[in-house]
Amino acid sequence: MMPTCYFHKATRSIADLNVIDTGEYLITRINVPSSSRGKGIGSIILDEICLDADENSVTLKLEVIPSGGLTFHDLTRWYEKRGFKSDERKFGMLMTRLPYASDCNYIRSVSSPYIERAV
Repeated sequence: MMPTCYFHKATRSIADLNVIDTGEYLITRINVPSSSRGKGIGSIILDEICLDADENSVTLKLEVIPSGGLTFHDLTRWYEKRGFKSDERKFGMLMTRLPYASDCNYIRSVSSPYIERAV
């Protein structure tokens, strides 16, 4: 079973996931406090989620909702670097990442010791 919560203790950054169906998880939140933004913490957390999804053959889904000064375009590009694709039926608002996304070369291959996981 894949974790449903990822936590970066030093910065109090967090990501939550919900099980949608067997083999599918929805990323419901990635939150990095404003004082810690721009330092790659969100990227570390999302990379960890993608690594775990690959190890567990899980499809990830999310809805792109700009916040914290990031634009829709910025967020979409950030997710695409990690293998997420827009679901055109939802006009790009919903993105999906299949396990082992073939065009994803941005994810580290080693897990970060700074991220705590919970199920």
